[in-house]
Amino acid sequence: MTADLSHQHLMTLKLTIDMAAAHAVGETPEGSRLIVPVTGGSFEGQRLAGTVLPGGADWVRHRADGVMHIDVRLPLVTDDGVALYLRYQGRFLGGADKLAALGRGERLDPDSYSLVISAQ
Repeated sequence: MTADLSHQHLMTLKLTIDMAAAHAVGETPEGSRLIVPVTGGSFEGQRLAGTVLPGGADWVRHRADGVMHIDVRLPLVTDDGVALYLRYQGRFLGGADKLAALGRGERLDPDSYSLVISAQ
């Protein structure tokens, strides 16, 4: 049985990341840790729009069972000058080939993976 989780679209978030500056922390008891800097971006929604400031990152964790955990923390500023902090976490399931394609900057077919996140 699959539960239908109700949700509401708040905004579309576009991030610029710097894979060349990613820092491989290495193996931890919870999986392989990688810190990927977020250097900028934008967000736009019905009631909210603005810029992603440099200084954020994704504290990615790759588990041995193939699950990629996402832990993103970002400084934002709205178009009208309000500073915000956004943190979202989740998991990506898609297999090694999909992770490699992401690493190359390729767009994935939405039916080829599962991504679940929640913002805090």
